[in-house]
Amino acid sequence: MMDTAPAEPRVYRVSTRQKVGDVALLTLMTPVFFAMLGLLVAIPAAAVIYGAGLGDSDAQRARMLVGSAIAGALPLGLLALRGQICWSWTLLGDRLRFGAGWLAREVPYDQIKLIRAGQHELARGRGTGKPSAVPLLVETSARPRRCRIWLPPETASEALEELQRRSDAPAVTLAGKELLPRDPARRAVGVARLQRFYYGIGIPLVVGGLAGFGFVIAVALDGMDWSDAGDFLEVAAAALTALLGGLAALRKAKRLPRKARRQAAAQLESTK
Repeated sequence: MMDTAPAEPRVYRVSTRQKVGDVALLTLMTPVFFAMLGLLVAIPAAAVIYGAGLGDSDAQRARMLVGSAIAGALPLGLLALRGQICWSWTLLGDRLRFGAGWLAREVPYDQIKLIRAGQHELARGRGTGKPSAVPLLVETSARPRRCRIWLPPETASEALEELQRRSDAPAVTLAGKELLPRDPARRAVGVARLQRFYYGIGIPLVVGGLAGFGFVIAVALDGMDWSDAGDFLEVAAAALTALLGGLAALRKAKRLPRKARRQAAAQLESTK
């Protein structure tokens, strides 16, 4: 069963430099994000507006199209961005608090579905030998659905392990190790959630890798210009990396039930 959580809270905060980086990134990428959402909304809206012959002129139909894109992209974008970035986590006795002040949101530990740390190649400061910060993400069944925080690697590992101990939710550490729920009643659900996570990574990577190899083979059979062979080798290398990464994720998903059985057997042995 889940351990009794200590009364004292644990607070984890990002540095001021990372806050500035988040603000700068949001300032640069938010307009692009909303523009892409507007385009996605505009495609079906155009089919309806022009297909049904709405409006009396092309100018009026164009205004209707722009209005539909804005009206659809704005709420979708705000909903997608809400809760994605947090600058502090507070681990309380029975719940996790995202943020501080009047913007803070709290989620009971039993509503946490998955905890995972970002991999080294996705971490800030890559190329320096050691990342200065890594993302730590929590998925919940309440609002917000997802929330991430950037912490130094040692702090991120500590926060993940402490949050997993208190919540007994499935987790993936920075090293790629899976932590399964200790409660036998929650372990099967935890395994299923981790498997969905790995399938969500592995299947697209395998499909993308095979598609990349198919493209290279098709071009080669069609009479490839060997002066551009370097570009195609880069495509082939990227496809191989994606394929191997996808297969590794699928292999982890397949091994999870066996790991759960070993953990259950170890718990049973420790009670004897």
